[in-house]
Amino acid sequence: MKDLIQIIIFTLFCFSFINSQKATVYYQNGQYSLIKGSYDFNGAAWGSYNDSLDLIGWGQLNVYTNPSYPDSVQMHAAGYLEGALTHSRIFQHRHNIFDWMLNHYAPNKIWSPSLYKFLEDNLNYTKNNIKKYAAEDPYWQATGYILDQFEGLVEGYQKYYDSGEKLTELDLFMYNSAGDLLDLATAASPETRPKIEEMTEDEIMMRHFGFDHCTGFIKLADNYSDIFVAQDAWFTLGSMNRIFKHYEFNLNDPFIKCHKLSFSSYPGLLFSFDDHYILDTGLAALETTFDIFNMSLYDLVQPKCILEWMRVRIAHSMADTAPDWALIFSRENSGSYNNQWLILDYKQFTPGTKPKENTLWCLEQVPGMIVSDDITDTLINQTYVPSYNIPSFEIIFNITGYPAMVKEYGDFWSYVNCSRAKIFRRNSSEIQTLEDMKKIMRYNQWKTDPLSLYDPGNAPCSRYDLKPLNTSRREAFGGLDSKIVSYESAQNMTVYAISSPTYDDQPVFKFSTCPFIFEHVGLPDTYDFPWQTFEWVDDQKPKKQNKKEL
Repeated sequence: MKDLIQIIIFTLFCFSFINSQKATVYYQNGQYSLIKGSYDFNGAAWGSYNDSLDLIGWGQLNVYTNPSYPDSVQMHAAGYLEGALTHSRIFQHRHNIFDWMLNHYAPNKIWSPSLYKFLEDNLNYTKNNIKKYAAEDPYWQATGYILDQFEGLVEGYQKYYDSGEKLTELDLFMYNSAGDLLDLATAASPETRPKIEEMTEDEIMMRHFGFDHCTGFIKLADNYSDIFVAQDAWFTLGSMNRIFKHYEFNLNDPFIKCHKLSFSSYPGLLFSFDDHYILDTGLAALETTFDIFNMSLYDLVQPKCILEWMRVRIAHSMADTAPDWALIFSRENSGSYNNQWLILDYKQFTPGTKPKENTLWCLEQVPGMIVSDDITDTLINQTYVPSYNIPSFEIIFNITGYPAMVKEYGDFWSYVNCSRAKIFRRNSSEIQTLEDMKKIMRYNQWKTDPLSLYDPGNAPCSRYDLKPLNTSRREAFGGLDSKIVSYESAQNMTVYAISSPTYDDQPVFKFSTCPFIFEHVGLPDTYDFPWQTFEWVDDQKPKKQNKKEL
């Protein structure tokens, strides 16, 4: 048995090594090129990609940039590296999620011409404003860095894609805007907007299905001993093509506060999409998505804005406090990917001491409005703050149309009395350690827990695929993962994560036995992967040098 175990370990090690690629991106005479096989610290960027999806449920991507190069070159090179190393996984994941999204968000199961026009106009607006204002406005300069990374991703992808994988710049921009599409598909085509008042409850539930996206939970342990920041992503089970990413951007711009970020993500997405982040500024961030039932709000969505996925990255890069993050994020509101964000500043917390003012901020976005506030007192008094696809600020709750939903259909739509609210309220006092956090984030005892209303979709880690036959919203959808940071792990940017639908008290998910037909190209059959510890990979890097003459 011992010999067999050693053989298995050796085989897994060899497989991991074979699928791990190191590479360096060079910049010379205005051109970018990539050489695989090793790091060269004279390059503009270098990094590694380990395609370990079949082994641990995650690929792993590490990207570093060279501070001796201009900031825009560093960011372009970083994107180029990612596009080149992960091109096949990008194509697979885009294929899988767009197949599902077209069937759930797109009128007539195609993206409308008006949506393409919106995205084209938005990309042009972004590029033009960077050209006009970046030299005088740090916000637009920071936006320019994200666009540099995106343009590098496009170039790297297009340079290395295999036959049959061709994608244009607009294709990849639309792909990175997948979260924004949840709202833009409706906003850009007014003629397709549903009349909520004429829909049946089942029709409303099926529409809401796509917006029922994620569970978040922040927990203050007893005696102020720790603060945990955790999130479960919910989406189609065909989207489990995961990559855990570490970015280190050594930019010289003094307005850029964040240089390192670690986050759960997907191939070729330059943001989390879940979302869950830990930053070297001491900030941790998560979000959950909520629905909009007041269709008139979508009249406020216009292409002259910055899409949500870019504003997240801009706020990450420029803010070093939670209120600053909220302020920066609130510029150029797109009214798309409308989320509740929880931003925790670990710098404001010392274990054993009551959290200081501005430790935790909440922000909620809808078209035409963003509301944010310091909710540290709520965390202290309640010992936890949950997030579960329902707005908590009264003004956002009201303007989006939730009161009418509660009145007509009950507590499913209530921030205070929905199933997950009750589960967290009941269980919160028992959650004190990392292991406790793992249990609550994987929790789903729908067959025995009356607070779940005997529905596998009403738990922190949902499993809609387990809903009984002939019930609404029975589909291959649910919690895909869990991610957790603690005070201690945040100090070295370590994240505890698992990629699998919950198998605590529930059957393991297998594509081969799943009764639903949907795209899942490139994914392993069985998702019973264990927890992983993703530590910051601080590979040897050169000391800061003078900028290169280019």
